[in-house]
Amino acid sequence: MGNSFKFLFFTVCVLSFGLSLLFVRQLPIAKCVHAELEGFEAAASTPVAKLTKKMNGTANEHTGRLDCPVTFPNWTSSSRPLVALASFPGSGNTWTRFLLEVASGFYTGAVYNDKKLYEGGFVGEMEDYKDGRLLVVKTHATSSESPEFGPAILLIRNPYDAVISEFTRIKTRRNHTGVLQKDSFKDEDWDRFALTKGNSWESFNRSWLNRKNRICVVHYEKLVKDVIFETQRMMTFLNETLTSTRLRCLETHNEGLFHRFRNHSGSASVDVYSKSTRAAMNKHISGVNSVLKQLGEDIVQQTI
Repeated sequence: MGNSFKFLFFTVCVLSFGLSLLFVRQLPIAKCVHAELEGFEAAASTPVAKLTKKMNGTANEHTGRLDCPVTFPNWTSSSRPLVALASFPGSGNTWTRFLLEVASGFYTGAVYNDKKLYEGGFVGEMEDYKDGRLLVVKTHATSSESPEFGPAILLIRNPYDAVISEFTRIKTRRNHTGVLQKDSFKDEDWDRFALTKGNSWESFNRSWLNRKNRICVVHYEKLVKDVIFETQRMMTFLNETLTSTRLRCLETHNEGLFHRFRNHSGSASVDVYSKSTRAAMNKHISGVNSVLKQLGEDIVQQTI
């Protein structure tokens, strides 16, 4: 009787422990917790020189934070997987890169090599992103088009705002901070653009949410409301520590030179969408939300 009870107790403990491990392994996929991210190594702490690089004859302050230097980490592609910062165009990727650079002290990069961003202070922009010397790498490509990446941070913005932002960028000659007036959204080009991009928004986000590699979902709207908390979540996922020094940097330098402000007088808002386009857009949002719910993530809000 005693031995049977001990055996039963032991069996229950083993099963409970196994289930707890299963839960712990699944949790980071949805909640950005760094746990058992295979191949991840935190950057070694090495002396960092102040950012004094000269570009176009002026000091590249990259937000005026000479007291918050940024450099390349000393890890290599063999010691750390390539991490994507994936987002649909117009979702705030460049601003998020800026926040991560301020918080970590390490450069981010991109698959695009945008000279304007490089001249604006994103020194990692012109680096070969496959060399492994960048904290994260910006991409607007779908997951299937990006097999070189391991873990990923997926930045999701409400498509109503993301599509307006991308349309504005294109119409202002790829200006990352340009603004359009509402009159620019009254022609057929806008309607066609909105319908096409809404579909692309759903396909893009589904591709990253359904991948097998670990993913950290960050909602742009939440990042705007609580920069510190959401940046901390990303840092945790990247196995980087937000030190007290870098926290002060983040608290005082969290806007950047490439963050487009939305609420300009007379600027475009959700009301530039026709009734039929809104119906289509809400359908795309529902498609993405179905996957987010499965992962236990917050959903994207629809607009009536």
